[in-house]
Amino acid sequence: AKALGDLYAIKFADILDYIDALGQRLRLDKNEYLQEALEASCLTSSLTPPLLKRSYESLPHLFTRKSAPEIADNTVGIDYLEGWVEKNMNDGRRVSIRAFGARALHIIAGNTPVIAGLSILRNAITRSDAIIKSPSIDPFTALAIARTMIDLDAKHPLTKHLAVAYWKGGDEALEQKLYQPRNIEKIVAWGGFASVKHVTK
Repeated sequence: AKALGDLYAIKFADILDYIDALGQRLRLDKNEYLQEALEASCLTSSLTPPLLKRSYESLPHLFTRKSAPEIADNTVGIDYLEGWVEKNMNDGRRVSIRAFGARALHIIAGNTPVIAGLSILRNAITRSDAIIKSPSIDPFTALAIARTMIDLDAKHPLTKHLAVAYWKGGDEALEQKLYQPRNIEKIVAWGGFASVKHVTK
């Protein structure tokens, strides 16, 4: 928890300010990183160029002051993200519940650029620390968003608690060092049976 302390020094309203400012910078027509990612993705993706373009154009709509709270409330609950929520249990006990961020590895799918955006958004909302392992079919989108975050505010806790990398899946020398409880508390894996089965090892 100490390693995530700077994330808990900011309020949810501060997170929304950051997300909204980021969303304004994620317009495809104004963001050279996303333009480069789109151009490269046209060579690797299974989506057609028009579909890819529409996916990139949809990214700013995720990162808004209106959509981010809706995602936070529907998936976790803003009250739980902001502090302790007291509840009365059926047996008379009173409990306090709070959602805490985690140091997580996100192994994301590459079938649409939106997945990279959602992973980064969810990481910010939950005040978590993320390593995003980009997929071979789309090693570009998460990196483009991360570069935009650095330009926005390199010293902001939400920027500092995000890393994006690509390595060939199944690289046991790397993964045995990385996939340790002292480094990673949770693994969020998208994908088919084979990729998820590999992670469970």
